[in-house]
Amino acid sequence: MILRGGPHSILSNVIHPCWSVRFLSSYFQGIWSGSWPEFMSPTTSQDVTINIGQETREKIFVVTYSWGAVTWARGFIPAGRIRTEGKEQDDKFHFQWENKQGRKFEVVLQKDKENVVKARIEKSGTSGPLERPFRETSLWLWYQSASASLITMYRQVPAFLRRLPDTSSHSRDGSSRRL
Repeated sequence: MILRGGPHSILSNVIHPCWSVRFLSSYFQGIWSGSWPEFMSPTTSQDVTINIGQETREKIFVVTYSWGAVTWARGFIPAGRIRTEGKEQDDKFHFQWENKQGRKFEVVLQKDKENVVKARIEKSGTSGPLERPFRETSLWLWYQSASASLITMYRQVPAFLRRLPDTSSHSRDGSSRRL
């Protein structure tokens, strides 16, 4: 379970001590997913995932930005991933990086509605006639907490209660066999 707020919020008075709860220090923490649309061809898009992790310093967060392979008007872009830091300011979240060719990229996320942010990526350098120096889209929040909380809750259960059934003696079709 993820709750937005802090450990001293009013919600902390109603939470059972056995529950696994993480309090997020930022609206932006979590995994955001969507795609950047192509300017010249709206049917072409590039998948993108932004994982905003733990706060390392005041309002500074670890960010993992991943993108899928795509062929734009200017050519093929292979899939990739970068790890950087981002900063929250008011209702916006910023992070940036520089690629191996020296081109700078900046992504800005802005609160839109519940579990949705407006995203804008800006690229430095010259842009050709077939591209814009920016792209805009909406990204949706994936709650990573479901599996994380379940794992934490599972670890809190006594060992003799959390033994999983041995599936090694079962075949794929479900019939039993002896080893």
